Amino acid sequence: MSAPILVAISGPLRGAIFKLGADAVSIGRHPSNDLCIGDFSVSRRHSLIKAEPDGYAVEDLGSHNGTFVNSQRVDRAPLRYGDTIGIGNTLLRLQDEEATGELPQEVPERELIARATLQLAPEQAALLRDECALQLAEDRPSRELEFFMKIGGLIQAAKDVGVLGSHLLETIQAVVPFERGIILAARPGAPSECAPVATWGDSTQGHVQLTPAGDVIEQAIRTGVATIAEVCEVPGTEDGYAIAVPLALASRVAGFLYLTGNQRWTPHQVCLLAAASPSIALALDHAMRSRLATVEVSPAQKANIKHVMIGTGPRISEVYQRIGRIARTDATVLIRGETGTGKELAARAIHQNSPRANRPFEAINCALLKDTLLESELFGHEKGAFTGAMLQKRGKLELADGGTLFLDEVGELGEGPQSMLLRVLQERCFQRLGGSRTIDVDIRIIAATNRDLEEAIRNKTFREDLYYRLNVVSLRMPPLRERRQDIAALAEHFVIKYSKKHQRLVRGISPEAMIILETHDWPGNVRELENAIEYAVIFGCCEEILPEDLPDILRCRSASAEPASFGYQEAVREAKRAIVLNALTRANGNFTKAAKMLDIHVNNLHRLVREFNLRSALSA
Repeated sequence: MSAPILVAISGPLRGAIFKLGADAVSIGRHPSNDLCIGDFSVSRRHSLIKAEPDGYAVEDLGSHNGTFVNSQRVDRAPLRYGDTIGIGNTLLRLQDEEATGELPQEVPERELIARATLQLAPEQAALLRDECALQLAEDRPSRELEFFMKIGGLIQAAKDVGVLGSHLLETIQAVVPFERGIILAARPGAPSECAPVATWGDSTQGHVQLTPAGDVIEQAIRTGVATIAEVCEVPGTEDGYAIAVPLALASRVAGFLYLTGNQRWTPHQVCLLAAASPSIALALDHAMRSRLATVEVSPAQKANIKHVMIGTGPRISEVYQRIGRIARTDATVLIRGETGTGKELAARAIHQNSPRANRPFEAINCALLKDTLLESELFGHEKGAFTGAMLQKRGKLELADGGTLFLDEVGELGEGPQSMLLRVLQERCFQRLGGSRTIDVDIRIIAATNRDLEEAIRNKTFREDLYYRLNVVSLRMPPLRERRQDIAALAEHFVIKYSKKHQRLVRGISPEAMIILETHDWPGNVRELENAIEYAVIFGCCEEILPEDLPDILRCRSASAEPASFGYQEAVREAKRAIVLNALTRANGNFTKAAKMLDIHVNNLHRLVREFNLRSALSA
């Protein structure tokens, strides 16, 4: 008695015959399937063919690219002899064993995924992470390897975002042909609001007019994966294809790569784009930051200062504005703030933007040396002034003549150095230890402390008259917990810094790890954050910083963090958290469904999950 069979009439298995029986047949890319198809357009577990009383039926298992019966996408459909089943680039036909005969000619490629949307998640498209990576690496043309090398080289090469975008599109076109292309930069916090930074057309000189299809971009935003769709740019003309690839960083979308063409791209070409998208995003973000930095120091800006501090939030922006005003004067400055908030960076910024910028900047930490050694470092000494003083030495005050002297941890000064410093502030002169000659200096003094000097005055450990001499102008550096919107930028900066220092490729920070960073209280402020990122870079095992790579103290505090009190604001926050968690639970973790229940955009839902630290609750 003849049996029903599946005949592969197109794709990598063309010519293969698979006999069906009473047991269900699983189809997918993973070797554990009954019918394994080694093709990236096929999901690991793609579909299932099951025997039924009146024949067979095919069921899609939630694949990315869908299952098609006679060119129609289906979730589940009955099968009859002669029906064709499209799975990725493979086309199977159900027929009677006795009717095998001669295999039909290969079906044109355009029929495989007819008028369908192809979505490939970045992690599935990362060629080097799949179990077939070695085989693909051997088969990959040298121009594709050169493509990835060029993309990496562009990260640091081009500072102008327009030039960078043109180079990126030209590099992409060499391996993934397209007719016209555009790179869009997304507005921070609003990925749907995009502005073009570069366009490219293979037969057009100068500017290329290209308006992205809004629904394609919207679907790429909603799903977070590369999206292909058929489009008709001009009514009455032949349909073409468009692809939108999200350019995602660790915690946000930097923009989109949008290409159009007359021919549908192969899944392998889409894989290349998706695999390269993190590097393209990093290159785009680097160029955009360079543009913002250039604008930030422009004379048109109110602050008009040069600095190496990182952050654009309102609290740090207030610091920039205050530094800009302080720098123009020659007043003594007292910088206050917790440990690790960047007090020395602020002092250097004041110096760099002052008329003394071309003169010396000398710094001394008053907490590291005892009184005699501190006096020697600060004022210098003559030969024989004390045991071990074999030569004359110039102190920091002399070395800073004409420039700026920065006294860090000034609250740690002992009684003797306080008295000597008071005279310097009053008369701008001093004597070396063991000397009798008065030395005049022209210096500006900037002091910093993390201590409560008012309390020290009450305890008579700090001179009140010195306090008033130092506190002519004050500047407070905000703790990191008051500028959480800057944590992502700071963390990404430290990732780049320490991946270079320790020669380890780290492309970014996972969303789960970023949630921990953004919700931590940071008692050690920016210095603690920097140390945490360096720790993660050293001990991490992949190209992305994961929660388990972070120091234990961060993960423990994140897991045990609870509100200390429940006032009005805390109660509102807890109510919001419960509503969001309830919607996600009812939607079985499906963000799109949960967003519809809450009547909000899915991007806002992702933001709320980060804000309320719900990842751990969802995975429990």
